[in-house]
Amino acid sequence: MSPLAFIYQTLRPLLGLATCIYPQSCGRYALELLETKPLWKSIPMIAWRLISCNPITGIIRHIQFKRALRELE
Repeated sequence: MSPLAFIYQTLRPLLGLATCIYPQSCGRYALELLETKPLWKSIPMIAWRLISCNPITGIIRHIQFKRALRELE
């Protein structure tokens, strides 16, 4: 078992259920990329995924959505 898979399997249960907008969790996505693609391709893709799917980005999206709704009224 790879160190990344070990960390994922031990920490994931402690974090509780994921509330991800994507059907596949970020951890699984990262593991799949690292197993199937070269490291130089995987790192930017993983970084983009983490940037696009986190609580801060979700808050920003929520604020933008509320502003758009106000503009429609």
